[in-house]
Amino acid sequence: MKAQWGYDPDQNCFPLPHEVFELGLEQGALLVYVYLVYHKSLKHNSNVLSCAVIGKAVGLYEKTVRRHLRTLSNAGLIQIAGHGSSFSYSLCPIWNMVQERRSKNLFSECEGGWSA
Repeated sequence: MKAQWGYDPDQNCFPLPHEVFELGLEQGALLVYVYLVYHKSLKHNSNVLSCAVIGKAVGLYEKTVRRHLRTLSNAGLIQIAGHGSSFSYSLCPIWNMVQERRSKNLFSECEGGWSA
């Protein structure tokens, strides 16, 4: 899987790996992640955001955005560094997480098939 983070002005869209839907994220965390991918795709000079900006864009309270950012960070999907009321972020490759989740699902299916 090759991640290409870029905005295509001709298509007015941004790329999102299909596998992100296999990670089992709750809808709020997924929404925040999609916004971060969108923001990065716009090729801003800086990856600095605030929870207020994200919250306004996706319709969530700042406190809820912070919780989802912690979830994404703990899951290894993003790396964040605080800067007062704002933070900088970088997106992390998701392929290892997808493979791990697929392996766990396959193992649990096999385990269930072996029971008598």
